[in-house]
Amino acid sequence: MDKLGPLARVINCAALNDRGACDANEAAAAAVNVPAKLLDALDQHIKVHGYEPFLLHLSTDQVYDGARAMAPEWAALGPADAFGRTKLSGEKAVTSRWPRHAILRHSIVFGPPPPSPVDPAKLWLQSVDGQLKAGWLTPTYVRDLVRAVHECFSRQDSLPNRVLNIGGPDRLSLYDMGLALAQVRGYDQALVAPASSRLPRDVSMACGRAQRDLGMQFTPFKIALLHTFKSEGKEP
Repeated sequence: MDKLGPLARVINCAALNDRGACDANEAAAAAVNVPAKLLDALDQHIKVHGYEPFLLHLSTDQVYDGARAMAPEWAALGPADAFGRTKLSGEKAVTSRWPRHAILRHSIVFGPPPPSPVDPAKLWLQSVDGQLKAGWLTPTYVRDLVRAVHECFSRQDSLPNRVLNIGGPDRLSLYDMGLALAQVRGYDQALVAPASSRLPRDVSMACGRAQRDLGMQFTPFKIALLHTFKSEGKEP
């Protein structure tokens, strides 16, 4: 950081989101999902440069307890697994140590692949295989998330709230998402089959606070699908 000079803004996107890996080694998950070392580095940044950057921390819908549909930011929290627990601990670390921050809780992120190479298996939308589980989400279109980041930065000194839900307007199960994908792409919807889940939960989120504070509307799921495949040169 010293060689870079003073920082104005920092985005923390780091996360270990492999649920199995998190459950197998929660301490390792916490080492990534709780940004203690980043916060230590930012403390050092203040000592060197005398300036406190604005920190934007990306979190998850998995911090909610799953008992309330379309949960607002103040709804009960109660992660069901190590991933959610460590992400919630990360939120608490940011809140307690870094006043100049905003936390964006997003759902499953979908959209066109990034310009840099990435493992296709890491892109949910591009690797749907019918192994869909029960539960409800408000899937987050990646371009909405990017815009939310931009709007947070443009309003960083006047944000009335520091925790914002960033999701789509549609409350969907993964099965619903698979059906919509099949419809948009012209596949046989019979190819999409639901599967049972050991832990069906409703972590859908209400995003009215973000709409108000950031002055933005979120993209409906089917519209986002059309934009996604058009941008990849794959007309539906």
